[in-house]
Formats: sequence, C-alpha cells, structure tokens
Amino acid sequence: MFGEFQHRVDEKGRVIVPAMFREELGYKFYVTKDLTQRSLKMYSMDGWKKIADKYNRLPSNNRAVQMQRRLLFSSAVECEVDKQGRITIPAKLREYADIKKEVIFAGDGDRAEIWDTDNWDKYFDESPLTPEEAADIVAELEKAL
Repeated sequence: MFGEFQHRVDEKGRVIVPAMFREELGYKFYVTKDLTQRSLKMYSMDGWKKIADKYNRLPSNNRAVQMQRRLLFSSAVECEVDKQGRITIPAKLREYADIKKEVIFAGDGDRAEIWDTDNWDKYFDESPLTPEEAADIVAELEKAL
C-alpha cells in the first residue's frame, strides 16, 4: 500500500478508510498497536495470518517475545468497513495512538498505518535521521538481502 490520506475521526471513533486501502485490505481486516511508535497498524486478513505465524514461531519463554506478543495480539481488533466506508477505531487504540480528530492513513508496503496528524508531523520533524541518511542505511541493508 502506498499514499498518504487525511481524514477526520467522528465523536464515535469512526473514520473513513481511503478507498485505495479498502481495495488492498478488503472490507474486513485487523488493526493493532504499532510496537515501535504511537500509531496503529492495519493488516489484511492474509497479512495478519503471516504476522501471527511469525510471532507464534518465536520462543514463547523469552520475555521480550512475550511482551511483543501481548502488545500485538491483545490490542488487535478485527474491523469491518461499513456502508459509508468507515471503521470504528476502539477507544483504547485511539488513546494509545493519541488520536484526536484528524488522522493520517499512510501506506507501508504490505500494510498501512494510522497516525494522529500532529504525531505524524512531529515524527518527521523530530526524526534523528534525515531522509538521505535513512536512504543510505536502507541501501546498505538491501545489499545484505
């Protein structure tokens, strides 16, 4: 998925999912906490199965794995798009991601993200890396593939 789309969250926590993302994710998908940022991740049903399979293969007696699994799986909700193209983001997830009124839907390859617009802007303003530095790091990682 790709692109950046801004939408307003209503008082009930409902927000329109961009049409392009609905096409990619389907009309039923998972939303859960991002484990590294105060944002949310959206996974298609197939994408969610791949993530679950990956975490289920990790050693369950490892404390770091336990923490990551608990954060990921306990916060996951299955969302279904309504006739107006909206989903309801549960209050606990809105609170975690600091979502107020405006959100950014951002493409992230095989998944999408939901950010509060202020946090999205702050992420790029306060990043310890410039886009050029990040590109150099990614180029080095790609060489290892």
